[in-house]
Amino acid sequence: FKDGRNFRISGDEFYSFINLEKYEEKFENFKNECENSKLLKKYGIYFNIGYYKKKKEDNMIDAFKNAGLAIQKAKEKSGYSIVEASESILKEQKRKIRIRELLKEDIREEIYPVFQPKINVKTGKIVGAEALCRWKNSELGQVFPNEFIPLAEELKLIHLIDYQIAKLSMEITKRWLEEKRVCNDFRMAFNLSMQTFDRSDVVEKIKNFLKEIGISGENIEIEITESALSNNISEALEKIKELKELGIKIALDDFTAGHSTASLLPVLPIDVVKFDKSLIDLYNKDGEKGKIIYKNLIKMVKDLYIETVAEGAEEKSDVEYLEKEKIDKIQGYYFGKPEIEEVFLKFENLK
Repeated sequence: FKDGRNFRISGDEFYSFINLEKYEEKFENFKNECENSKLLKKYGIYFNIGYYKKKKEDNMIDAFKNAGLAIQKAKEKSGYSIVEASESILKEQKRKIRIRELLKEDIREEIYPVFQPKINVKTGKIVGAEALCRWKNSELGQVFPNEFIPLAEELKLIHLIDYQIAKLSMEITKRWLEEKRVCNDFRMAFNLSMQTFDRSDVVEKIKNFLKEIGISGENIEIEITESALSNNISEALEKIKELKELGIKIALDDFTAGHSTASLLPVLPIDVVKFDKSLIDLYNKDGEKGKIIYKNLIKMVKDLYIETVAEGAEEKSDVEYLEKEKIDKIQGYYFGKPEIEEVFLKFENLK
């Protein structure tokens, strides 16, 4: 800034001290200059500004930290962005930093599974469930998946969470079977992220859990996304084959979300396709066209002798439509939100 004291910190980061008078106007002028710069446009260079309005009682160290938190938030936005270090931003960013620190310390003792029922459309009975990860921390309280899952992936620690949920959900399923709380062919599903599925130890880990807990693979389903096949498809197919040999079903999760490729279905040795909630949202928004798309996707998958599961059914009309189109199983808030074990066991005939 022309009237400020500017310092280069490192790389492409700079600090600038400017007078608070007309600071918003100064930011806007700077933005206009950058947007109209042919040189910056040529090389695709953008800027992010994070700023903090220093109070008299603030020391410089805290002021720098707060400005740094604002720039982190600004960098999450695309293109030119200007973010003030407001109280809500500071609280959010500090929480994010603390979550990152805790993930590095290992959170496995604090995470636990919740379960959402899967309903057989023909019988209306619970025939399975999906185990989803939750985290309650003594310091931060409930930490939501969208807060910690992306950070765990960024830190390359997601496999620790995936394996812990896999183990816990297997142990709980074993107990439910022994106590006759679920049918003998009940299948518990859990997710393995792309990073986890890409690990060389993933099949051995699952084998060891089955042996250690004493549960059959016939009661387990593993959900993966298409991205899990992207790095080395031949290696991924070999892992799927080994897991299926244990009696485990393999489900392709979030189908139609993102960049799902229908042409892969005939060559993938999967047992289940889970249709993403976005399909229900589509026909609720676009009416008949959306229903035609969903109907034909269901038919295509069933013609390949692959089981179909609809996610995201929230209304009675959703269930009625899916029943009409002969979906095999339904999972959604209409039948039950993800719940802890004690609440899940209260679900009976939900149809």
